[in-house]
Amino acid sequence: MTTDNTTERLTSTIDRLVRLTQERADISTDISEIYKQAESDGYDKAALKAVVKRAIKDSAKEDEELMELVDTYWTAYLHGDKKTDAA
Repeated sequence: MTTDNTTERLTSTIDRLVRLTQERADISTDISEIYKQAESDGYDKAALKAVVKRAIKDSAKEDEELMELVDTYWTAYLHGDKKTDAA
């Protein structure tokens, strides 16, 4: 019974990896086609890639800044809660 379960889990893992690998290839093809179209529209491919990279980085930075603010609020909340308990 354990062998059947192990085989099923392995098969499921491989199936998921195959599907995701195929999806990644499809997405890569889509991205390449978009860059080709952008080039034919007169845009510079290298500049577009730099903008996309910056946009991703800025998004991650915004997430980081949000988490810092959440941590600040959480700390203030915990300190405020302790003062309430002491009262």
